[in-house]
Amino acid sequence: MPWNDWQFWTVTLLAVAGAAAVLRPLLPSRRDAPKCPGCPSDRQEPRSATLTIEGTPARGREAP
Repeated sequence: MPWNDWQFWTVTLLAVAGAAAVLRPLLPSRRDAPKCPGCPSDRQEPRSATLTIEGTPARGREAP
């Protein structure tokens, strides 16, 4: 191993930074806020949608 070579340490640092950049989105976030404006947050309650066929509610379920 070239422990005393500055190029070895430069490339090693770049490799570690690249690996961190690739793996960071895959790791769970500690923040409660969503990462993007369109992403749902965990605090929101789920909303139900009414299934419609050609503008009328589907059979078996009334519109709320």
